[in-house]
Amino acid sequence: MIFYHYLTVRTWLPSFVSSVTKIDCTLMWVRTLDLNVVCYDESFLLALASILGSPVKVNMNMLNVE
Repeated sequence: MIFYHYLTVRTWLPSFVSSVTKIDCTLMWVRTLDLNVVCYDESFLLALASILGSPVKVNMNMLNVE
């Protein structure tokens, strides 16, 4: 987010018009609160995130239980 606006990056096309271009996917950060320490396992967290869509990665702070 830059100045309260979301920034999307995609391959440039000569026919690009920003006012009519539709965004068909986006990345989302998911925050988990009060998660039991035994659940801080990458495979569990990716399985949990797959409920919402296709997980990309797990934050290193989450894996280090920080």
